[in-house]
Amino acid sequence: MPKIFRAITFSAGLLFALSAIAQTPPGAPLDARSAAAMMQRAEAEHPISYLMLAKWLWESGKKDDAVLWYYIGQVRARAYVAGHPKLDPTGEPAAIGAIFATMGPPINQYAFGDIAGLAATIDRALAWDESHPDNFTPKSPERDKVVNGLRTMKVEILATADDIRKSRAAKGLENRTR
Repeated sequence: MPKIFRAITFSAGLLFALSAIAQTPPGAPLDARSAAAMMQRAEAEHPISYLMLAKWLWESGKKDDAVLWYYIGQVRARAYVAGHPKLDPTGEPAAIGAIFATMGPPINQYAFGDIAGLAATIDRALAWDESHPDNFTPKSPERDKVVNGLRTMKVEILATADDIRKSRAAKGLENRTR
C-alpha cells in the first residue's frame, strides 16, 4: 500500500473513530445505536478504530465490552504494525503505542480482576478476529505471531491465576468471580 494511501486511510480511520466518540461525551450513557454502528463498521476501518471504540465504551461504563474491543484492537493494531515494517515509527506505530500506554493499564487492571472472565474475553476476541476480515493486515507469519502471542498470554494467565489473585489482593485490588 503506498505511503500516502496509508496516511490518508489512517487519518480517515482516526477521524471516524473520533467523530463517533465525540457524539457521546465521556461518562455519558452509551448511545446503543452509535455503538452498534461503530461496531458494524469497525472491521472496515483502521485498526485504531477498535481502540477508540474500547475507550468510548470504557468511559461510558461498559467495562466488559471495552475489554473485549481493547483485545480485538490489540490483535488488529499489533498485527498491522508487525505486518507493515516500513511504517514511519513516529507515525502510526507511535500513535498506537501511546494509546496502549494510556488505555492498557486501567483496562488490564480491571480485566485481571476476573481471570476466568478475562480468559473467556480473550477467546471471544480471537474468535471475532478469526471470523471477520482484516482489510488492513492480510494473513501472514507476522499476524499469526500476534494472534499466537495472545493465545499464549491466556494460557499463562490461567496457569498463574492463583498468583495473580494473591498479588492483586496484596495490592488492595479487587478480585472478582463470575
